[in-house]
This record gives sequence, structure tokens and C-alpha cells, in this order.
Amino acid sequence: MKRPTQVSRPFRRRNLFVVSVTLAITCFSLKNFIYWKETYPTLRTTLLWPLLSQENQETASEEMTTTTTTNEMTMVVSKTNPPFKFWLFLHDKMTNVIQTTGVYERQETEFIEYVANQCQRHANGGESGERGMTDDGGSQSVWAVDIGANVGFHSLHMVGLGMKVVALEPSPDTSSLLQKSIDENEWSQRIHVVHAAASYRFGRGRLIRHHSSSGMTILQRMDDEEDIIDDDDDREEDPNHVTGLPFGVDEVIAENISLIPVESSIETFILPVEEGDDKRGVKLCLLKVDVEGHELHALSGVNLERYEFQFITFEFFPELLVKAGKIEPYDLLLYMLRMGYECTTHPMYFFETMTPDDNTNYVLSSTDKMKHWYDETVVPRYQQDSGFHINLYCRLR
Repeated sequence: MKRPTQVSRPFRRRNLFVVSVTLAITCFSLKNFIYWKETYPTLRTTLLWPLLSQENQETASEEMTTTTTTNEMTMVVSKTNPPFKFWLFLHDKMTNVIQTTGVYERQETEFIEYVANQCQRHANGGESGERGMTDDGGSQSVWAVDIGANVGFHSLHMVGLGMKVVALEPSPDTSSLLQKSIDENEWSQRIHVVHAAASYRFGRGRLIRHHSSSGMTILQRMDDEEDIIDDDDDREEDPNHVTGLPFGVDEVIAENISLIPVESSIETFILPVEEGDDKRGVKLCLLKVDVEGHELHALSGVNLERYEFQFITFEFFPELLVKAGKIEPYDLLLYMLRMGYECTTHPMYFFETMTPDDNTNYVLSSTDKMKHWYDETVVPRYQQDSGFHINLYCRLR
């Protein structure tokens, strides 16, 4: 009887190795495809377009929100409820995100929707249902202040949800784009744009930006005793560029920018000075702060014990707080506690009933909890990645 051919052990090991590598590559590719599919629908649509059915092509087309494009700008329609039109710079990182998804910072967007609903209900005596709208299309004196509004996605979303808004944006180009969007939606009676940077006192400053992102624009006070710019460099000074700031932020885009305390805008547009302390009929709902490391300076410019905003959200970016704001990041967290706010890293804490011990949704309601979260989460991640940042969502206790 003829014996079957024996397969050598090296050959079997080689086959096993090939199979293992093939499986590993397949799993890795599938995992990345799923991530790519969720994160980059526009690129996915472009590459896979010939393979899509007619029905899926129509669905994919609806993902694109662009309606009008010029040489430098593009107008898109948001995928919010209700939707609104707004203008963006054509070549900007932020534009790519919004064109793809129809929203910007989805978690922040959902938080704004939640607080708008809460504040509207309270303004109407706790009743749910239709938002209280006045004859001119505004809300029943429910206000939000957006510090560092940029091109205004969140400001416009707030207005669409029925709030009146004061938006502070110092950059000449982004503030003009925001104003263009306001005119496009005919909302000039419901949102006021203040062309100034928020700070703890009046002064002057200049704006320094990353070349590819309008969202990475850092303020430098011109009257500070200490300069945030590193002057140890022996190179000849370039008036249009600076050195010493993180993440390649070096292009000076504006000089002699006005710095104002936020309180002055509240007194001008929300509570006129002649009305004194009479805040009846006015609901200070939301204070949003995103000013690339100057969050504490901006918050210090409003007396939060007098002007009690029900909700505050801000970007917590340790590297920028240190390099641009020149403060210890933990000081910003302690300030929120002293002002009577509890904060969370995830707004779902406010959406649903959750226990304070839920480890997946940190509730920073005491010094001990704040210190634990900072030491155990922020410090390790910041040490590993200087670009680590996160939005915090706060509620008046």
C-alpha cells in the first residue's frame, strides 16, 4: 500500500504563520474600515461611489451639506433641528468636519440642545411643549453668551433653539463670517456680535493663529508684564510670526484687538445698566467658553455670583492653559467649584439619572472628586500627549 506523502514540519509551520498573518491583517483592516466608515463618510463615499447602488448613492449624496461655494467661502446647512445656514472658510480643518457631518462637536451640540430645552421650560413656568417665542422671533428672554464664537456654529444653533445670544469673537475674519451667517438667516434681532476678546479687565491684544485652522487662534495681551512669546531666539524678529507657542501657532493675524470683561457685554445687551440689579424676566441660561487657554481669564471677567448662568461649558486644554493662559490647569477647575458649579466630562450625566459614583461619567462636585479626576486622568494623559484636551459641562448647584 502506498503511504501518503508526509508534510514536513517547517512547511506546516510556514502555512500556520501565513494563516495567522492573514487573519491578523483581515481583522486590522476590518477594524480600521469600520472606523473609517464612521469618521470619514465623505472620503468613503468618494472612493466607493462606483460600487454603491443607486439608492445608496442618493443616501450618500444627502450626507454632503454644501449648498453654495465661492473662491474663499462655502455655505452649508446644518443637520440640527431646526437646521440653519452658515458660512465657512473653504480651506479650513473645521470646514471638513462640518461638511462631512452637518454638525460641529456633536457632544457639545447635544448639550446645547438639552440646556436650551431646560431653560425654555423653566422660563415658561416649568411647562413643556412649544418654546416661548416673542413676536420678533426671539425667545422669552432666555440668554446665552458664547465666548470665542469663531464662525458661530454653536451661536447660531443656540438662536435656532430659541435663545437670544451675545457672541464674542475678536478675529476680524471669523467675526465677519459669523455676521454673514446671521444675515443669511435674518437673525440680526436675536444675536449680537461683539468684536472683542474676553478677559478679566480692559486692554489690548493681538491674535496668533495656526495656518490651517481658524479654531486654533491664541490671544496675547499686549499690556502683560510677562510675554507669552519665547524671546530667547536670536533670529531676526518677524512682525508677522512669533515663536514659543505650542502646536505650530505662529502667524499674527490681528493687532490691537480690544479686550473686555464679559460683564460689560451682559450689561450692554442683556441687563442694561439703567435697570440696575433688576433681573426679572431674564434667564441667564448658558455660558460657553472656548478661548484657547484663556478660559479662566474670560470667566474672571464676569461676576458669576451676581450673573448666575445655569449652565457653563468650556474647553479644558492643559497645554494651552499653561503656555497661553499662564495658569495652572487645576486652578480653572477649582474656580468652577468656588463659583458653585458641578462639572462632568460627559453631558449624559445631565440627560439621565446617574449616580455620582458612576466611573464612566465623572461628576466633579467636590474638591476631592475634582482632585482625584485631575490626578488620575488629566495628569497621565497630559504627560503622554500635550495635545490632550476635553470639554467640561457644568451646572449650577
